[in-house]
Amino acid sequence: MAVNLRLFEPFKRKLRQDDWSTIAIPTLTLIRKAIDEGRNEDAKEFLDCLADELKHAHDLLVEWALMLLTFIGDHLGEDAVADALRKTRELGKKVLAPIPSLEQEMQYQVEHLTAMGAARIATERSKSSRMSKSGRL
Repeated sequence: MAVNLRLFEPFKRKLRQDDWSTIAIPTLTLIRKAIDEGRNEDAKEFLDCLADELKHAHDLLVEWALMLLTFIGDHLGEDAVADALRKTRELGKKVLAPIPSLEQEMQYQVEHLTAMGAARIATERSKSSRMSKSGRL
């Protein structure tokens, strides 16, 4: 399957423009298939698309959380916002693997933030490399 990415202006990013029979195939599946078939440039294009998809999903969730906290604050007061944040932190520790010490908590957070930054840098480098090879830079 060839890569069919086009700029979707409202989102300011490229989106897959596949036909209806393939649009539901997860991008990660397409990356793995491209790698298995030796189509490395297609895999890189799909990887950039996946990075954009994940960033978009992350941004939507962050915006939703901010709107929800704003609603709580507007209707129940700032103390309710603090209570909600404390409670979600408590629940998060129960749902996620409990981290036994503050040092390990910090190590986890740094690792997470480093991975996010590294993924963004790798994506930007990959895009720049392809653009320079295609003469678009």
